[in-house]
Amino acid sequence: MPAENVQLLGSNYQSFGWFLNDPDKKSILIPATPETEYLHHYLFQLLSTHCYSRLHTESLLSELFLKVLSVNEQQADVRLLTDRQKRNLLPGLEKIKTFISEHFVDDISVTQLADLGNMSQFHFARSFKQLTSVTPYQYLLRVRLQQAHQNLQATSLPISEIAFSAGFNSLEHFSASYKKWYGKAPSLMRG
Repeated sequence: MPAENVQLLGSNYQSFGWFLNDPDKKSILIPATPETEYLHHYLFQLLSTHCYSRLHTESLLSELFLKVLSVNEQQADVRLLTDRQKRNLLPGLEKIKTFISEHFVDDISVTQLADLGNMSQFHFARSFKQLTSVTPYQYLLRVRLQQAHQNLQATSLPISEIAFSAGFNSLEHFSASYKKWYGKAPSLMRG
């Protein structure tokens, strides 16, 4: 990013100073949310197609950047992991999060995810929540909501089609979940 853009961001978003003023940005570890994980995955998927809208991609990158920087140092929930946890849990959980990002429209079970991570259901559920701060269901729900939000912003598809294509089984559940998470009904969030 050009230095003048960094300065412009710093002057417009002073709360991002903790990041923008750090000369060693590579050493900053920022906890990822289901939304940031999904956006990251979606962007890589989009870029790999070699056929994408530059404006749409840049707006998604900006959204991801703002979501990541909206977590300031005080909000960051730092979890110290043992070497054993890093070695045994993280690879399996990354595989599971990638699976959720790729299969969020499917009917995913805890058993399926636990098997994917080579863990018992109890150990998986406990470890997943410990490392992501949300349950597997909440993670899946937020990925689905993020996908629906992207479609509301970027398409003119009917809301029911957006809901079902994001993995929701009913329009009522989608609308209630969307309003609870974003604070507005889906119909009011059109881009």
